[in-house]
Amino acid sequence: MVGLFSHGFLAGCAVWNIIVIYVLAGHQLSNLPNLLQQYKTLAYPFQSLLYLLLALSTVSAFDSVLRCSYTVSESANDK
Repeated sequence: MVGLFSHGFLAGCAVWNIIVIYVLAGHQLSNLPNLLQQYKTLAYPFQSLLYLLLALSTVSAFDSVLRCSYTVSESANDK
């Protein structure tokens, strides 16, 4: 359950990050000083959140793979 939430939240945060950068930078990245001024306060906490969600998602994905491979090998040994 935590894995599903972290996967979805990670995807949503990544899309939100792209939209915020596009809005703050303006069309064709013409307003970069505004982007740097506004985004610098968000950058470090947001990056920390993305790394945390990425770690949770990675652990969840490997846990799912290991659980499935254990189930498959266990059922193959039963035959």
